[in-house]
Amino acid sequence: MKSKRWIFSLLICLISLSVIFLYKYTKNNQEEVEPSSSEPSATIDAGVVHLKKTTSTFETVGEIVAPQLVVLQNEMPGKIVLVNFKSGATVEKGKILLQQDISEENAKLKALNSKRKLLKLNMLRIKKLLVKKAVSQDSYDQAKSQYEIASADIQALQAIIDKKTLRAPFDAYVGIHNIEVGEYLEANSKITSLVGVNDYVWVDFRLPQDKSDVKTGDLIFINANKLTGKVLQGEIIAKDVEISAKSRNLWIRAKLLKTTDIRPNTTVNVEVPIGAMKTMPYVPLNAVKIDALGSYVYVLERTEQKDYKAFRRQVSLGKETNNFIYIESGLKAGELIATNGSFKLRDGLLVNIKQKINLIAGQ
Repeated sequence: MKSKRWIFSLLICLISLSVIFLYKYTKNNQEEVEPSSSEPSATIDAGVVHLKKTTSTFETVGEIVAPQLVVLQNEMPGKIVLVNFKSGATVEKGKILLQQDISEENAKLKALNSKRKLLKLNMLRIKKLLVKKAVSQDSYDQAKSQYEIASADIQALQAIIDKKTLRAPFDAYVGIHNIEVGEYLEANSKITSLVGVNDYVWVDFRLPQDKSDVKTGDLIFINANKLTGKVLQGEIIAKDVEISAKSRNLWIRAKLLKTTDIRPNTTVNVEVPIGAMKTMPYVPLNAVKIDALGSYVYVLERTEQKDYKAFRRQVSLGKETNNFIYIESGLKAGELIATNGSFKLRDGLLVNIKQKINLIAGQ
């Protein structure tokens, strides 16, 4: 009976040891078959580097200038009887914007017109008598002179009325004003500003004399707000006839089509192409990273297992334009680089490419 129990216990121990051995053997085989399953990786987008033509540029600061801009002022003192515009509105050329009191001038004008009418009749009557030799030439000359004096007085009075009637000199956007009917204006009081309605603006900037060898018709690049990265293209239309004796800079004016709401006196960054045309790698800004060691990108290279791994590559940066940037050195055409999601990478990390982006779309 005791021997049976001993044999039964021995069988249970053998079975337990077999199960434990089989479990460890299976686990070791799985680790040998799939050694790379535990290797960390990151999923990113990628793109092939392409070249784009560009030139060296000189950066300076410019100012937006309206082709038509005037400060509306009154020449004559007087009380306001009509304000015929609203702040921020658009007005047409010739529209009356402000009327000062001209009641006294209108009364005088009516009297002068009546007087001139009588003087004209008198002049014509004397002229007929002169033909008949009934009056002297001197009498006719005096009558004619009195008529012409009255006409001149009317013109002078009409000029005063016109000066008290302020009209829009061109189609314009009206600035803000703080004037009201009944207010008395002293001569040369500022009323508001008028900016012409045009589909373009001017960009004024200055170049050092050693960089001023540009020509009318040359293109420039204008960035009104670096935060948006939107770059506009303008054309040089004029150069000053002399270089400033104080700054040794040349004043240059460019024409910019008004594709956005850009206002006069806005400060803008201007890039002026200088030098010969050349080709350089052109990559998205999100592919470039910058740290204490400098700027770099992650180049993706195939492994023996046909996977991709990321390797850090130092690069020298050129100019930015439209959320892309030129690479002066460190990259060449045809290389595959990480774009969206590159912030997740580190040197030697295994990567999964979610999609390949066409980097030429930035051109």
